[in-house]
Amino acid sequence: MILLNAKQVSDYLQVKTGTIRSWTCAGVIPSVKLGPGEKGVVRYPKEEVDKWVRSCLRRERRITKRQEKAKPLF
Repeated sequence: MILLNAKQVSDYLQVKTGTIRSWTCAGVIPSVKLGPGEKGVVRYPKEEVDKWVRSCLRRERRITKRQEKAKPLF
């Protein structure tokens, strides 16, 4: 299992590190906390991040199909 830190994930997804931390606090992106209490560190399993990205792509395709159905025919 490959575990990434917030900086590595932000580079991988090409978003700011603060965005990764915000998504983590909101429970949007898959993460694990290693260690007890405040001194623990947060890591992101690369395989889970990849699955999460793929699920976002699928959702986007479904929205696009729905929008196409709503377009007028003329």
